[in-house]
Parts: sequence; structure tokens; C-alpha cells
Amino acid sequence: MKNYNLIISLIIVSIISFSCSSSQQGPSAGKKAASTKTGWKYNDRDFGGFEVNLKYKGFQPPVPGMAFVEGGTFMMGQTEENIMQDGSSTRPRAVTVTSFWMDRTEVTNVDYREYTDWMKLVFAGGGNDTPSREEDLYVLYDRSLPDTTVWRSRYGYNEPMVENYFRHPAYNNYPVVGVSWEQAMAYCEWRTDRVNEKRLCDEIGLDFEKYREGGGIDDPEEYFSTKRYLKDPSYNMENFIDKKKAKKKGKPGKKDLAAREEGKGKKAKKSRDRNRKVRIEDGVFVPNFRLPTEAEWEYAALALIGNSHEDYVKENKIYPWNRHSVRDNIKSTQGQILANFKISQGDYMGYGGYHNDVGSLTTPVSSFMPNDFGLYDMAGNVAEWTLDVYRRETGKLDDVNPHRGNDWKALVYRDIDGNPQAEPLRVSDIDNEDMAIAYGYEWDKNLEQVVFDFDTKPYDLVKIDVDFDPLKFKSQGFTAEGENKWKTDPKIKNPDENKDLDTYKNPNSPRRNYQVANNAGDRDGQGTGGGLYKEDSFGEYSYGKSSLVNNYTRVYKGGGWKDDAYWLSPGARRFMNQDLSTEFIGFRCVLDHMGWESSKAPKKPRTKSRVKRK
Repeated sequence: MKNYNLIISLIIVSIISFSCSSSQQGPSAGKKAASTKTGWKYNDRDFGGFEVNLKYKGFQPPVPGMAFVEGGTFMMGQTEENIMQDGSSTRPRAVTVTSFWMDRTEVTNVDYREYTDWMKLVFAGGGNDTPSREEDLYVLYDRSLPDTTVWRSRYGYNEPMVENYFRHPAYNNYPVVGVSWEQAMAYCEWRTDRVNEKRLCDEIGLDFEKYREGGGIDDPEEYFSTKRYLKDPSYNMENFIDKKKAKKKGKPGKKDLAAREEGKGKKAKKSRDRNRKVRIEDGVFVPNFRLPTEAEWEYAALALIGNSHEDYVKENKIYPWNRHSVRDNIKSTQGQILANFKISQGDYMGYGGYHNDVGSLTTPVSSFMPNDFGLYDMAGNVAEWTLDVYRRETGKLDDVNPHRGNDWKALVYRDIDGNPQAEPLRVSDIDNEDMAIAYGYEWDKNLEQVVFDFDTKPYDLVKIDVDFDPLKFKSQGFTAEGENKWKTDPKIKNPDENKDLDTYKNPNSPRRNYQVANNAGDRDGQGTGGGLYKEDSFGEYSYGKSSLVNNYTRVYKGGGWKDDAYWLSPGARRFMNQDLSTEFIGFRCVLDHMGWESSKAPKKPRTKSRVKRK
């Protein structure tokens, strides 16, 4: 009898826990699931066909090799004295970072070669053969390659690294270097598309054929893009289907419960049974991979989760490990160096027979112990790019997810003449110089086309600033009449329309949270006469005259194999222009976490006060 009661109790507890957990994901599952606000059934054609994913089990990383970084509050800024006295380290202040996923290691040579090989195959006619320089889009592949000449030094011999580091299998598991911030961002975009491509094919039941023709050459006009699949109604993955191998019959997608009968007889039934494309609401697509913000990187590197107890931090850190030294103090490994860095002048690896930090230059990723988040090499080996635009002062940024560098863009659902259309405009649709300049692209006068690059491909969708206003570009063919009188965001006021309007301080502005698309230079400027100067300005940055800082200068952190121990501190920060690269800077990707942010399961909400109040 006691066992019976125990079993009943466990079942009741399990049901309560499950219902509690389910409440964090949304409405409960089942055939009778319905809205608690209207009473209409979900996923029921008779109730309008409103679809809700009732089987969603919470956000999980789409690929192995990523660690969950549980968000929280920490003191962002320098953790030791700024010995450089250059003002680069920021004063500590409390900020909060939301939860995210981060690569456990830096992107390696073999990881990056997967990307360049795809670029070669699609745009340079490569396959297993040598890429053809005669291909029209060869430049896209060429510009994606890392700059291996960064290893060269006028007074040192590093030619073996120039020739072999990126491609030789001995260096497969070493961090890729010679990659600019722009190239790292392009890799993140490519990685997003390849992950979502695979997940989509698995979801709709297709045998995944990365390249549809036997030789393996994907069509540069039809390769998969997440943005294109979601935004272009004419693109539905049919170019990836092998009808003989497809697991399901019919067009790829999910049953469209909102479809209505059109016509009579078989025609009506066929129209009712049509499929739809997969949507964000289905939970198949993952958010964009990207570089970590400076705050995210610093928070992940410190990993104070191992030093915290309930609501306070027991011991702060100088480095990603607990010791206040760069040497281990555990008895079995006492005295061993904890990262790959420049130990002292001329000492990069220790003496022969006892290589203290494993290598003279870079070392394989995960050669040293991880921090408390399970992340490797957050200090040493290579420094890493972050998402942020560099400024000395960061104290006026938000105290939750602080970031400088927001540049918001929107797609253009208009044709080249400015008339509305169902599908978004493509880069290849731009056919004149005036339109290219207006939309922010370079124009090749010899080829009479937009200048293509690894981040500007012919069949990319045109993205323009959210504050784009055709009235500013009358000379580029836009007019103020008819269909051409449009704005990307009508809520953003154009100062040209009312020169007395101070859009930043006007309380009646319909757009209160921002007024410009590019906020990299907000409240300071880029060079003389550039930017927006206010009374509370951060200061003027005259690039090339009094500063090397501009709106294209990005923060990198972490210290590399050729850096002194000072740069291993997560609070230390440096900068470099986003189109440059070096032999000691690499990168890793992060992925935004969706939904419940804690690593612990949701607790049952309190239904009544535990304290009796008089």
C-alpha cells in the first residue's frame, strides 16, 4: 500500500513539474489545444487554420561544439591597472548580459576552409579542380580567403607559415588567422545559411543534397539563403529536390491549414491540400550566428559562474582562471603556464625539453584547460574580434547588453523604378550607377554593374538603411511623385522636411527609440564635420589627424601568442580597422539563446504568500 501511494505521489509531482515546464514554452499540447483568450482552437482548419508549434521543447544548439553561457550581471571593465596609460581600458561598471551560446573554441583552419571551399565551388567553378580565375564571380572566392602574408616579417623567417599554415593538415586544428572583421562576419552569415539549410531539409523530409547536379556544382543563382527563403515568395527549395529520392511527395513544406478551396471537384481538393513554406514560428530556423559583443565576450571570458554563491561573487578574477598568476598552483601541475602567450622578452614557449606553453606561435585549440563556462583559449593563443565599434568611453552605453555599432537595415520590396512588388529587390537588379549609389553600393563603370565582394553577391537581397528616404536622392532618379514617394520607415522624420525639427529631442516624434539607422558614431563623430555633435558629446574623432579611431574601428580582446600577460585580462581592449587582419587575431561565433534563460528548470510559481500578513 505504501508503495502504491508513493507511485501515485511521484506521478502527481511529475505532472505538476511538466505543466510548470510547459508553461514556459506556451500553450499546452493536444488535439483540443485552444487559445485562452478567444477559445478558438489551434491548428484547426475550421477555426481559421492558425498554427502554433505545440511540440516545441525549448531552444537547443543546432551544432555540437557550442557552450551555453548563462546570462547575468558582472562588473565590466579593467580588472587590473592599465599599465599602458592609453585610456583604452574602461572604468568598471555593472552591466547585465542575456544568455547566449558560444563556440567552445576559436574557428579553426579546417572550419574556415569548409567555407572557402564552398565559395570556390559555387562562385569559382572549383569542384575538386583548381578554381577558374576566368569565372565572372571568382572575386567572391578570392576575397573570402585569409591573408596568409600576415605571417611575414621584415626581420624574421616565417615563410613556412605563409605557405602552409592555412592548408596543411598538420594545422587543421589551429585557429585561423589573417581574417578581417568583415570576413569573420561573412563567415557567420554563411554558417547561418548552411545550418538552416540542413535543418530545413531534415524538417521537410528531403534527402539532403548539398549540390543538385552529379558533379557537385551548385547554381550561383539558386544557392540557399535563409533570408531569401523567408522573404522571397518565389523561392521554395525546389532546386534542392531529387524527385527520385524525396522522402515525401508533393512540394516541399508543411501542410497549409489556412488554405481554402478554389474551384470545384478535384481542383478544389488539390487547392485545399497545398503546402506552405516553413516559417520562423515553426521553430526550425536558428537565429543568425554572429560575433560576440564586447560585453558578451568579456562576461564569457571571466566566467564568474564558478565563483558565485547565490546572489554574490565570492572572488573576482583577473584572468579567465581563478589564480592571480599566469601559472598553475595545483600540486600536480604547479608552475605550469595556463595560456599561450609571450612569457618574457624572447621567450615564447620555454626551454627545449620542457615547452611550458606548448608552442612558439599558435597552438591547437583546446590545448589548455577551459574556463568555468567550458570555453577554451579565452586568454592567449589568438586574440579575437568582437562586434563592437571602438570608443574609449563606454559608460554611457546601455547597462543591459551594451553595444556600439548598431546599423539597422531593411529589405526593399520595390522594383528598380520604385514601384511596389511582392518579392524583394536583388543586387543584380540594380542596373545603373545612380541607383547603386543611392542604395549604398559601389559601381563598376567598366562592367556596368555593382562591385561584387564576399559580402555583396549578385543574388543577395538589397538592404538599405531604415532611415532611407528617396527625397534625399532626387538626383539618383527618385522623384517625389506617385509610387516613388516612400520611406523605409515612415515614423522616422526627415530633417529636410522640417529643418527646425530636432528629431532627437522632439517629444512628439513618432519614432522615439532611434532616429537614424547607423548609430556607430552617435554623439561623437567620424572625422572633422562628420557625425552628430551634441552638448553631451563623447568627443570628436578626426581620423588620420588626431586619432586612429573611426566608425569602422572594431574592438578585439583576449591577447594572442605574441602578447604580454597584461593583454590576457578580459578587461583589456584594443582596436583595429575592420578591413585589416593580423597573424594573432582570430574569432569565434555566438548564437542568441531563445526563451527561458536559466540553466535550471523553471520552478513552480508561488500561488500564495508564505508569510501571513496581519
